[in-house]
Amino acid sequence: MSQLKLTAEIGSLVALAVLGVSLSLPVLMGPGVSWEEAAYGYIPAGIAFLGFRIAALVAAQKSAHAEGAESRSPSSPGKSLGNVVAVGAVFDPNLHDALQQIDSPDHPPGVVVMEYEKGYMRGEKLLRAARVIVAGPGSTGAPARAGETPN
Repeated sequence: MSQLKLTAEIGSLVALAVLGVSLSLPVLMGPGVSWEEAAYGYIPAGIAFLGFRIAALVAAQKSAHAEGAESRSPSSPGKSLGNVVAVGAVFDPNLHDALQQIDSPDHPPGVVVMEYEKGYMRGEKLLRAARVIVAGPGSTGAPARAGETPN
């Protein structure tokens, strides 16, 4: 439990105790204490109680956010963030989004010639496809083998 949350919980309990005592004063003291006089205690105690409860909620939200950020961290094993291999690879519609086809003297047909926007993967899951330009059917480069990637 964080220090802020612990402080808020203790403050809430103290404010609740003061609120209880203030509300019970007219009953315990009899006609000597009026409800108006007791209000000097229970109104500030109620406000303090609400303030401490809000602080506890904020502390819980911050700790939950921090724990969530740690679990989404790219350094966690098996969940690393990686780039989609694009230039020089055979076009794969599962990994690449073709924007255009051009004829290239250096690349065989169906091979990615240029990467317009990087693609990203987390483990085996595709987060964003790479946006690429692919060598068209009029390209004259050496034929590529399926699954071939650049060195």
